[in-house]
Amino acid sequence: MDRRTLLARLAAFGAVASAQVEAAAPPRRRRLAVLLFDRRESWTWFEPELRDELAALGWVEGKNLGLQWNYADGDLARLRSLAAQIVASAPDVIIVRGTPATHVLQEATRTIPIVTGVGDPIGSGFAKTYAEPAGNVTGISWAIAETTQKSVELLRLLVPRLSHLVVVWQADRVPFEQERTRPVEAAARAGGLTMRPVFVADLGDLKEALRLEPARGPTAALVFNLGSDVGGSFEAVADVALASRMPTMFEHRAFVDAGGLASYRLNWDRQTQRNAVQIDKLFRGERPGKIPFELPTLQEFVLNLKTARALGLAVPRTLLLRADAVVE
Repeated sequence: MDRRTLLARLAAFGAVASAQVEAAAPPRRRRLAVLLFDRRESWTWFEPELRDELAALGWVEGKNLGLQWNYADGDLARLRSLAAQIVASAPDVIIVRGTPATHVLQEATRTIPIVTGVGDPIGSGFAKTYAEPAGNVTGISWAIAETTQKSVELLRLLVPRLSHLVVVWQADRVPFEQERTRPVEAAARAGGLTMRPVFVADLGDLKEALRLEPARGPTAALVFNLGSDVGGSFEAVADVALASRMPTMFEHRAFVDAGGLASYRLNWDRQTQRNAVQIDKLFRGERPGKIPFELPTLQEFVLNLKTARALGLAVPRTLLLRADAVVE
């Protein structure tokens, strides 16, 4: 091999190697804006988790990534103002949580990619299908309709001849719970149940909400996501539910460990990691309308047998076998 041929081959090899390195490395610096409805204190875990997951994909804050954190402090007017400011700053991607906040952002931009977590992306109008959203929004679905239907089904198995359902929401989060109204009503209707929605601000409200009304027949309650500002603690909420003698299904296991009757939810395994992967794809040029909404694959049904006995409920063996965890 003559010297000229050797040099030409070495140059070609170098060009290929350089192209491979360039393809593997993250492209130019990107900017990610984060918009969250709540106060920052509610998301202390999310900030380091998101930074770590993005860094694992090659996006390091201060190096090739700019991060902009925005908190609305529970104020819808502030949420809209922040959304407008974010869109005006033209970040590469925006990550958000919850249906109302996502609606606000989508009203502000139909071009900047939005990564979200919502209960029903199709029903809320963010996606045409899970596989191909088609717009500027992608993310994860919390499968609210499926979760609600299963929760009501489990309550009907726990409470013989169940005829009435009390549904409890936290009062200051009404805008965020509206997307759950349709699936709750549908699940109650499918089960032949009457339904009474209640919005609570404190333990006194909860006690009144769970007050049994014999004229309505066998009754159970479905309690959604009460924060510490309402109940004070998981134990306090569980104590009110037990004292009411109303069988209650919670959204989180912590209430059942504290003495509540049961909980059911679809669990996300590494939710922030999955969002980080979607953000990485957007940073590298993929269109949000082509990135599928992801669905949870894990479910958790937890049952407190001690509380069931205290309420005089005979738990069917088939239901015990379906439980992912039993608290004795």
